[in-house]
Amino acid sequence: MTPNPHTRQSNMELLRILSMLLVVLVHTGYYSLGRPTAAEVQADPLSQFSLNFFQALATGCVDLFILLTGYFGIKRPTIKGAANLLFQCAFYSIGICAVMFLTGAIPFTWATAFRSLLITRGYWFINSYLCLYLLSPLLNRLIERSPRKRLRNILIGFFALQTAIVWGLNIGNFFIGGYSLTSFMSLYLLARYIRIYGGRWFSLPRMADLAVVLSLPLVIALLATANTYFEWDFFGDDVKYKTDLYSYINPLVLVGSVCLMLFCSKLSFQSKGVNLVAASCLAVYLVHLNPLVSPYFRVCVQTIHEEFHGMTLAGMIFVLIVGIYAASVLMDQLRIRLWLKLSSRFRILR
Repeated sequence: MTPNPHTRQSNMELLRILSMLLVVLVHTGYYSLGRPTAAEVQADPLSQFSLNFFQALATGCVDLFILLTGYFGIKRPTIKGAANLLFQCAFYSIGICAVMFLTGAIPFTWATAFRSLLITRGYWFINSYLCLYLLSPLLNRLIERSPRKRLRNILIGFFALQTAIVWGLNIGNFFIGGYSLTSFMSLYLLARYIRIYGGRWFSLPRMADLAVVLSLPLVIALLATANTYFEWDFFGDDVKYKTDLYSYINPLVLVGSVCLMLFCSKLSFQSKGVNLVAASCLAVYLVHLNPLVSPYFRVCVQTIHEEFHGMTLAGMIFVLIVGIYAASVLMDQLRIRLWLKLSSRFRILR
């Protein structure tokens, strides 16, 4: 049975939730702790391997969000759609700043207050995604007017070139590790191609997809641990440059992200709870990476790593991630209600 196009598909909404969980998880790694030194890895290789595994498992989080966008497609960019995205940013940027002023968490300054009005400041993903949203009609036109073979060749050519330049010649600084609009556009086209045309490689049993999702991070973690342990220096240390194992354009990360999308697409269930939580997942990103909140987040992660070890450490990180997620989703219910009232009052937003 073909699902109603106006009904959220809970299997893919579950992927949206998982993607945001991975966003928070990836930020509990190198973002908060920094990269391990050779001495740290040599002193405790097993712990560093575990950290590398979870870092690798979570690295595809951004790719997943863009693949999801491409999977469903952006039908037509609208003023309401762009305004909704910017309103979400404003709600948290201005709201968090106001709360911190009122509680005395930070001293009031006009400079800080002004920066809170720059609602996409510190949110690189929002800036790139908004550009993708506005350019989506051109990408959709390319998909509509390109025969399957031509579109396939475009995708193969682009990803082969990207891999050769970054991973072969090690000169692809302009790809900046997948943070660029170019990467977003290529992922959007890839997901649209998979959704429209599929193919033998995209029709494997879902457990085969899951096996790939779990095995590739193991490969990345082994390479990363060995690279630091033996001080090979084969891979770059900056996600924006060189052949960094944890860049969003690492071919292993890309394949793993596609396989996780395929795995979820082969599930079949409906859940109002899953759909409700998924509708607020962007709030998790906007809260914990807010420029005023992120320093506290990083200190919290560092403190947990200093105080706990082993399974207790993993449990505390899990509690932190779920706590941030739950609090953000609850706060977002107010944002949703405010947006519904606001959008109903202005004809241009209806």
